Amino acid sequence: MDPDGRWTLYSRWVDVPRRRGRLAVLVAFPLEQRAPVLLECHATDDLRETARQRLRAVAGWFVASDYCRNGGLLRFGVRWR
Repeated sequence: MDPDGRWTLYSRWVDVPRRRGRLAVLVAFPLEQRAPVLLECHATDDLRETARQRLRAVAGWFVASDYCRNGGLLRFGVRWR
């Protein structure tokens, strides 16, 4: 986490640290200057395992969604406790 308390973003679930904290599943739009869209938020004891599980849960929906068709990318936001 940044010193000022912001969320740290990861593009791959394997990069998410294994520790306790809050995980947000986001859709980011890097080519547009739009704010990310929050899909889910979870408090967890293992951020990486939860990121892996949530990716499996939302992947099919995301690929068929307008977010994906419009250039959105899934990202994982992390904030530890």
